[in-house]
Amino acid sequence: MERTREVAGEPGDAGRNSRCHPALPSLRPQGSRPRETQRRTAVSVSQTIPSDQAAVPRGNIVRYTFIERVNHWISAVTYTYCLITGLAFWSPYLFWMATIVGGGPTARFWHPWFGLMFMVSVWFLYQTWQADMRITDADLAWKQSIDHYIRNEDEMLPPIGRFN
Repeated sequence: MERTREVAGEPGDAGRNSRCHPALPSLRPQGSRPRETQRRTAVSVSQTIPSDQAAVPRGNIVRYTFIERVNHWISAVTYTYCLITGLAFWSPYLFWMATIVGGGPTARFWHPWFGLMFMVSVWFLYQTWQADMRITDADLAWKQSIDHYIRNEDEMLPPIGRFN
């Protein structure tokens, strides 16, 4: 293990020549890498996690499954494509944006299909999160303790679920 002066690369760091052997960066000295047992657990890829089961051991909270993340990126890509092509069709001054996505005829062909993919993706997200988005007693408890959240008084907050 390095001493503080060695890690910081200060003069007189145990006689090391800083040109030949630079000190380790001060943000992560040797030996500070987390052990395998300290790392986060993997996110389930099979189904969504209900709010009451979102808390996993060691205080971690699983926010999104792999399927939800993939669906999010599908939504983001299709929305961006529809935004670019829609702006290009909306104004002649913005038609240059159609060249970004393959030109006018290509954009006119793909715009409705990407719109349908976006609609299906948003519908899937709605179906997935519909039960979690209902207001529960836990949500009302969070609403009552919002002042503790703003003042960063974590010990005064109610238990944290998947969505608060």
